[in-house]
Amino acid sequence: FVAYRFDRGFKSLVGAQMMVTVMVSTSLASMDCYMSTWVWFYLGGVIAGAVAIGLMRAFSRSRLASDALGRFDALADLEDEFDVDIVVLDTQRVRALAYRDAVYLSMGLLERLDDDQLRAVVAHEVYHLNTRSPRMLSSFLALTSLTFLRYSEEREADEYAARLIGEEALVGALETLRIRDRNERAEHLRYRS
Repeated sequence: FVAYRFDRGFKSLVGAQMMVTVMVSTSLASMDCYMSTWVWFYLGGVIAGAVAIGLMRAFSRSRLASDALGRFDALADLEDEFDVDIVVLDTQRVRALAYRDAVYLSMGLLERLDDDQLRAVVAHEVYHLNTRSPRMLSSFLALTSLTFLRYSEEREADEYAARLIGEEALVGALETLRIRDRNERAEHLRYRS
């Protein structure tokens, strides 16, 4: 599986501060001004702050990583079980989607589901991959939270996941994730069996 991080804001802020500091200090140095000493102190502060924030984030990530290691092993097993690539998105928003030849799952989703519920969600998304329904969507729409799949396709994907993993796991995932139409979808699964 692949994990993506979306934390460009921090890097661009530190990069911009460093660039401005270097530009100002270069200008002051060319003017033969003694203010450049203060600019270098500022640059040192920016670098020290970046290192401190980086260390804090690394510590919190290592704690998260140790908690999530078991999850990542489970994802590797799911990749083998369903013969699919799984991509983990580092966001707390609950997201699961099938696009091209991969299943995309968010960290928020992984943290909320137990193993059987996770298997049910992956099976649901694999159904979409197998039927190629997301291929009808443009790249932009498929990677946003918008979905325009017909309700019947969602029901078929639910039925597929329930057959493979079990109705209880899928209904549990719908409940845990508070899917908007979870009651209707759970009722449909109970009615069909």
